[in-house]
Amino acid sequence: MAKQRCANGHSWESRGLRPAPIELRCPHRDCALPAEPKLKQDGGFRADNESSLRRSARDRFNAAVRAHGCFYSAYRSPDGKPRREGHDVCVFPLDAHHLVEKQWIETNYADLDEADLLAILFDPRLGSPLCRLGHEGVKQLLIYWDEVSEDAKEAAREHDVRWLDVPTAAGVPRKSLFAELRRVCPDRNPTERTPR
Repeated sequence: MAKQRCANGHSWESRGLRPAPIELRCPHRDCALPAEPKLKQDGGFRADNESSLRRSARDRFNAAVRAHGCFYSAYRSPDGKPRREGHDVCVFPLDAHHLVEKQWIETNYADLDEADLLAILFDPRLGSPLCRLGHEGVKQLLIYWDEVSEDAKEAAREHDVRWLDVPTAAGVPRKSLFAELRRVCPDRNPTERTPR
């Protein structure tokens, strides 16, 4: 059993670690608000040897990206319907998802000093807020190229202009962040519903 609470202060219990979507709605008469998100006490993952600079950059990224509702929800959709079928109800907590995998960024820019690497790794324009359910399913649900914000595309271009031609210490050519963003956010199939 897990305790849930809505913004009106009502509380109720839901079953198990993954309650059914209906259990995340307040059962009190004339309320039915969603349960308040249960944010991690420590603000997310922390490595034992994480520098204060990295922790600060990660915390700013998480706060900026989580300031918006889940990308897949009807709230964020241009037509007022969930962006993906079956995503009618979000499952909290809200996560700050990196559009381009952190590991790819850390490998591609490994030769940069910490401040420059963190400026790319935790650029909030390259993030998307996803509820836990959406974040766990992002590899199947995808974020399509036509859904990627112009800010994210511009951020990738800016980082490419700044770093793409800068030689690495090992002499290995750096890969394009814009090209990687384009790869991980494919075109949608013509039969899929496009946002209005």
